[in-house]
Amino acid sequence: MTKPFRISLIILIITTSGCASLDSSPKKENLAKFSSAFIVPLEYAPFGIDPTFKYVTPVIPVPVLPATQIASGLSVVSVLMQLPDALKRSEAIARALEQDMSAKSPWQPTLKLANDAADILKSKGMPVIVAAKPLKLSSYSNQAINAWYNNDRATTDFTGLSSAHSPYALEILQGSSVSNGSLMLELRMKLIDPTTGEVIGRRRDYELADLPAAELVFKDNGQIYKDVFLATGHKLMQKSLDYLGLIMKE
Repeated sequence: MTKPFRISLIILIITTSGCASLDSSPKKENLAKFSSAFIVPLEYAPFGIDPTFKYVTPVIPVPVLPATQIASGLSVVSVLMQLPDALKRSEAIARALEQDMSAKSPWQPTLKLANDAADILKSKGMPVIVAAKPLKLSSYSNQAINAWYNNDRATTDFTGLSSAHSPYALEILQGSSVSNGSLMLELRMKLIDPTTGEVIGRRRDYELADLPAAELVFKDNGQIYKDVFLATGHKLMQKSLDYLGLIMKE
């Protein structure tokens, strides 16, 4: 994908994804009192697939279609091609591919990124705990996501974290989509003072990464997709943690 097209795509997505607060980095004095981190991944939002995406995958049951059609041995995509609505088709393909990616073990991308953030912070000597359960939003519409991101107060009570370890809370949300041979990954982070519930920093960033031919991307339970996702996510995570002042530039 050419650089001008990448830039145009990012601008288009930012424009159409609704209004979100500008990035803000915390003051150094606000960070000085923290000596550990508590990371909270948000529940995984379904990833998007371009309606023109073409890929032949093993048969995966799709509830919106009659069982007789699925049992005929047709691939998911060839069956879904019969759906008149392109949006429904792309959503169904995404669901089918997500099922395939979790066939051997659960694919939990936001948790993967949260654990990556923990590893980065631990490598800098910061004690870290990752929340056992993800934070749930009311929905994953742009409106709900922006309402969470724009809120200057924590939507969860973190006062129980106030202890001798003096942790800060870091909420992480990701969104991803596949289009025109590329993965677009969005990462949003909110840094919270658990004592006051105040959001003291926030960061929203995007990254585009090239994907190989469609026939390869989701082969072997989506291994190539997962590898590209995690590598791209790591790059975004490094940049975002640095922006928030949580790590030093390498």
